[in-house]
Amino acid sequence: EMYDRLLQYHKWWYRNRDHNGNGLCEFGCTDGTRIAAAWESGMDNAVRFDSATMLRNNNCAWSLNQESVDLNTFLYKEKTCLATLAAIIGKKEEAQRLTKEAELLSRQINTYFFDGKSGFYYDRQISRQNLVKICGPEGWLPLWAGITNPSQAAQVRSKMLDPKLFRSRLPLPTLNLSHPAFDPKNGYWRGPVWLDQVYFGLEGLKKYGYSSDAQELQQALFSQAEGLTGTSPIFENYHPLTGKGLNA
Repeated sequence: EMYDRLLQYHKWWYRNRDHNGNGLCEFGCTDGTRIAAAWESGMDNAVRFDSATMLRNNNCAWSLNQESVDLNTFLYKEKTCLATLAAIIGKKEEAQRLTKEAELLSRQINTYFFDGKSGFYYDRQISRQNLVKICGPEGWLPLWAGITNPSQAAQVRSKMLDPKLFRSRLPLPTLNLSHPAFDPKNGYWRGPVWLDQVYFGLEGLKKYGYSSDAQELQQALFSQAEGLTGTSPIFENYHPLTGKGLNA
């Protein structure tokens, strides 16, 4: 009942958010504004979008001028899920095609978004091919999806456990601790800890054999985050240096 609808939803991204047709998509919008495109990512005011500009794709679709590692990782995961569904309902050729597409996309993600010098994944500008070297949680999402090779995973792990970057009192903030724009109290996506992004990080570490690291970070989260083990409400996000609940 749902497969064809899900497949069309998946294809929508490539019709409306792949500006240069290279199989790597960008976040975008319908009104041509950068803020709406950043909102589409879910990481509304993330620093990685600060210098982005808009590119027109068609009459009702615009893209940011940067391909995003998290979006394409999610699209990789969608392809694998759709392939599974296609096989279940007897669409063998479609399942094989989606599996091949996922394999190609995983290679593109590792080739175009991973920086070997710094050992992390970043968004990439379309025209200049420059990496947008802002360290945020999108950089560990490929571990969650299982597309990172062991060497890359080890490098990303070292970033996640670095006390100057992401190993704060409440671990895995949405912007590295040393960045000039780091502002947990007022930043929203510029430093607070969001539980969904921590989840991606912990699952990614476990997937590559770093279960003890994941357990340590999880324990720090539950023992320090206001409300998670007490009677207070769970908050939208948390201050990484104090554990105080922030926003909704």
